[in-house]
Amino acid sequence: MPAHAPVALVSNDQRLAADVRRLCAVAGLELQIVAAGPDVVRSWRQAAVVIVDAELAAFIDPVTGGGRREHVVLVAPDVDRLDVWRNATRLGAEQVFTLPADDGRLVDHLTLAAMPAGVCGPVLGVMPGSGGAGASTLAVAVAAAAARRPAGATLVDADPLAGGLDLLLGAEHIRGARWTELADVRGLVDPGALAESLPAVNGLRLLSGDRGGTEPPVEAMAALLAALRGLGSPVVVDLPHRPGAAAERAAGMCTGVVVVVLGEVRAAAAAARVAASAARCCDDVRVVVRVGPRSRLRPAEVSAAVGLPLLGVLQSDPAVAAAADRGDLARGAAGGLAGVAGDVIGWLDALVAAS
Repeated sequence: MPAHAPVALVSNDQRLAADVRRLCAVAGLELQIVAAGPDVVRSWRQAAVVIVDAELAAFIDPVTGGGRREHVVLVAPDVDRLDVWRNATRLGAEQVFTLPADDGRLVDHLTLAAMPAGVCGPVLGVMPGSGGAGASTLAVAVAAAAARRPAGATLVDADPLAGGLDLLLGAEHIRGARWTELADVRGLVDPGALAESLPAVNGLRLLSGDRGGTEPPVEAMAALLAALRGLGSPVVVDLPHRPGAAAERAAGMCTGVVVVVLGEVRAAAAAARVAASAARCCDDVRVVVRVGPRSRLRPAEVSAAVGLPLLGVLQSDPAVAAAADRGDLARGAAGGLAGVAGDVIGWLDALVAAS
């Protein structure tokens, strides 16, 4: 075992150790297992992440190890036990997980926590409440606006059936890695190397799908989003309204999610189910209502029907649709689309400031 593994597990349960070892392998991280004495103290001081078996949590004294620290999590077979939460509070644990139900969440936590400190950009999910809502257009507009900042931005295509976001940006002929080339990526990924491998348009990095319609593996989605966060700049993810496993993982890594809903009765009814799904993955979800000649509901009514706070109102604009057809959206949004994109970025900035 390495003397200073990135992840330390405090446990003498061999079955739990095997489960955590498997998850660390998915995240591309080394694991050290300790049970008592000086090894626990050493791991408490030096490991990037400490996972504590709830059955041993009562025997750990943070003071002996040098005080409370970040990146401590508990693993418990029953998260409803009062003693589990008492020990979690005493140790300063950030999360309590139960396996195997929380396998994916623990992998995400390990991947992010083991990254070098000081860089962690926000992730914004943009999801349609129903087909044709214009979520991809808004995602591109937000990402293009964020890319004009010094740190730039990255746009991630998480909708395998959308035909590839590179078409909206006129980037289908620009060389660079797409999901096809990156589907086998696992574990920790160098953010700088990943950024250099991606196609870019007007300062906007793009991780696009292709015309094949294949969903990327969950592990690749988690690893690449974690790496892109490591660039320290915003990541905008274009999510489908019926997320598969990889898109659900992406939604779970989002700082906030915007659901774009048409101002129509059936669209609002459909979006209510989408909103509930998004809220299970992300703590902060807002709605942008797109209105046009066929709209029968006011934005406030759509917001109430969907059960989400209203973030903005987007007017349907034939000029935007024409720009999307030409692949011109990377030049930046104008008019109402630009205003809503600015509102979304302002909300994302507020979430980051409050975290």
